[in-house]
Amino acid sequence: EKNRHYEKLRKNGFHQDARAQLEKGQYDVYSLWYALPVREMLALPDFREDPEWIAARIFPPIRPAEAKKALELLKRVGLARRGEDGRLRPAETNLITPPNVQSLAVRNYHRAMLEKAAASLDGLPQETRNVTSLTFTLRKDQYEELCKRIWEFEREVIEKNTEEPGGSSEVFVLGVQLFPLTRKKEES
Repeated sequence: EKNRHYEKLRKNGFHQDARAQLEKGQYDVYSLWYALPVREMLALPDFREDPEWIAARIFPPIRPAEAKKALELLKRVGLARRGEDGRLRPAETNLITPPNVQSLAVRNYHRAMLEKAAASLDGLPQETRNVTSLTFTLRKDQYEELCKRIWEFEREVIEKNTEEPGGSSEVFVLGVQLFPLTRKKEES
């Protein structure tokens, strides 16, 4: 419902300034689940700026027209640029969304990644994926501390695993979820 209303506002010219254009671009990037994986593919040593090649490499596969749309979007919003050698590359090494971001687009992106994680359970061999979960109790202070540690872990993963272009062979997504499975009686 929120997506429908947001799209209606966008089509009616609700945003007009430069900041709005940036937000629109961000919304578009996060709304296409495959845009950020395509951006990361730019750093693969065997990357080909060919929508058919890109579409076939993404899991689950996308259409070549979607790959072309992602490339155009990434260039338009400045997340992909041509290097001196003419090759398309990611514009920034790391793209991090801070914790507690409430953006509709970011929520849509996380929802799509959770769906892809679920699909990987049956669509990928176990040795190529790692899906785990823990179920346990926490106090509010423990929850807050764990959220802080998750954020620190995510930043550490990015820092330690971001290589120079050409050093990686595949694009991965690491999703970490921490949410309650119960509600306090007064919240029910």
